[in-house]
Amino acid sequence: MSDGKFYIEKRAISGQPHEGWVVDPPSVFPHERWVALSDGNSGLAVLSEGLPEHNIVPDGDEMYIALTLLRCIGWLSVQDNPSRPGHAGPPAQTPDAQCQGSYTFRYALLPFSGDFQEDLVLNASRQFDAKPQVKQLHQTPLSHPASLSLLQLSPSTLVMSTIKKSEDGKYMCLRFYNSKETAVDARIEGDLAVKEVWRARADETAIEQIGYQELKLDIDFTVDGYEIVTLLLDVDWPASVE
Repeated sequence: MSDGKFYIEKRAISGQPHEGWVVDPPSVFPHERWVALSDGNSGLAVLSEGLPEHNIVPDGDEMYIALTLLRCIGWLSVQDNPSRPGHAGPPAQTPDAQCQGSYTFRYALLPFSGDFQEDLVLNASRQFDAKPQVKQLHQTPLSHPASLSLLQLSPSTLVMSTIKKSEDGKYMCLRFYNSKETAVDARIEGDLAVKEVWRARADETAIEQIGYQELKLDIDFTVDGYEIVTLLLDVDWPASVE
């Protein structure tokens, strides 16, 4: 299993039948933040940063997760590539694509018990991927609260992909997706004061208005399996922020 674009990919270790294929199917696959392997009794997830390619390598009764660190080539195309017949481009040498030098890689190993633990892996991968941003202030106003939450999205199977200003500049745009195949009850809450909340298409065209708890962000609604949701929030920003 691995996370892809708005989806969690589940692949069989044995691969797919390809008898008679001109080109063999790939043995390596892309991912966004993590790849996990489980036999139903225990498993291991690899969380990676900027290393979005993996391979599951069987070795007898053992299985290994192989993480691509560098993809280096010496030629743009070669005649004797075992994965396909003939050339795929001009046979030009690419010495700089050998990527010779020193590199530092960052990844994490997350073992878990039982079958694939989606909540555990999703939460850990987000924490691993999001580095804290810190800024030193000359003076902290005493009027500021001890803590503030912009927004919280639950349950954890809802994966946030975008928090930005809408293209027309009028709204805060939120986009997230349901990584499960079944519908879930979504909740969004936080310390933002909002005036309107709209459910929208991916191109940010408003579809319908959603009810919310006044004075602060507090929204409940249902998200279908594998659904991608876009919301437009008319935020009541303080004058000092605007």
